Amino acid sequence: MFMKKTIGLILLLISLVFLVMGLVSPFMTFTIEVDMGGKGGFFGNLISGAIEDQVNKKRTYNIPQAMKMLFKNHQYFVGLLVGLFAVYIPILKTLLCFLYLYEKNEQLYNFMSTLGRFAMADVFCVGVFIAFLYSRFNQSIKADIEIGYYWFATYVLLNIISVILLKPSEVKR
Repeated sequence: MFMKKTIGLILLLISLVFLVMGLVSPFMTFTIEVDMGGKGGFFGNLISGAIEDQVNKKRTYNIPQAMKMLFKNHQYFVGLLVGLFAVYIPILKTLLCFLYLYEKNEQLYNFMSTLGRFAMADVFCVGVFIAFLYSRFNQSIKADIEIGYYWFATYVLLNIISVILLKPSEVKR
């Protein structure tokens, strides 16, 4: 029992590192390209080549930058959801895990466990955000997942395992 709790604490500490890295590392890169189609002969190709250099955009965001960009573009609800599920709930859940280690309160564990059910809701939010971008622009949009996504996904998995290992023996599921 002691070994299980110790491993749970170690995984909780490691998951905290992964959470921080997931929040500050690049999470997603969006590339928007305009296909000029090579129309207009020699001069058209010269112009389209010059225009293409100006309209091809590549933007990489971490989670807080994406939230800021969403709020800046008046997408408050989507920004709030990304912030809630990717920042605030994970931080709250991790803090509650540490509090639980001190308090050993069954209700606290149950609440903490309930919060864990929202752990991957941010993936849904990001998916909706990408779908929004696809429908909003006529250009070709490509979204690439960056290292921050993998840091965050690892946080989620380690945190789930740590909560399971910290589970009090008297809590029935």
